[in-house]
Amino acid sequence: SFGSSQNELLEVEICDLSGKKISKDLIQAKEGTNLIHYPTNHLSNGMYTIKVGSGKALRFVVSH
Repeated sequence: SFGSSQNELLEVEICDLSGKKISKDLIQAKEGTNLIHYPTNHLSNGMYTIKVGSGKALRFVVSH
């Protein structure tokens, strides 16, 4: 989840650890706390980063 101070359109970017961009989407964030559900069935097992807007990139692990 992430917080937004206003209603805004934000870019969500998924990258592998080498920095290769896997996907890039736009989401409509609402003021307050927002939650993103992102399907990972198309991703190989491994570690990735997700970045929402200008926020810090966070790591996550995919294990099927």
